[in-house]
Amino acid sequence: MTQPHAPTCLPPGHVCTVCGRRYKHRDSLVAHEKVHAGVTTCHVCGAVASNVQNLRQHLETVHRMSRDHVRQITRLPGTPRVRASLDPALRGRV
Repeated sequence: MTQPHAPTCLPPGHVCTVCGRRYKHRDSLVAHEKVHAGVTTCHVCGAVASNVQNLRQHLETVHRMSRDHVRQITRLPGTPRVRASLDPALRGRV
């Protein structure tokens, strides 16, 4: 009969300092940390989404908010307001 792996045998990776969850990729940990920071929490009903995209979908479908309004209220600091590739007035200028 084989012994179960001891906790010290866990593969190396990126570990959440809040809950201890492990991720193989750093980007996955960064996305997960947004849950603990409250970035993925619905300000209307308090539901917690696993990522910002799921929060946006929740706001559009459950609370019937327009896509533009959802983008405004879920825009992360430091990100551009409108990507040039999406704004018809800016196409061809990049």
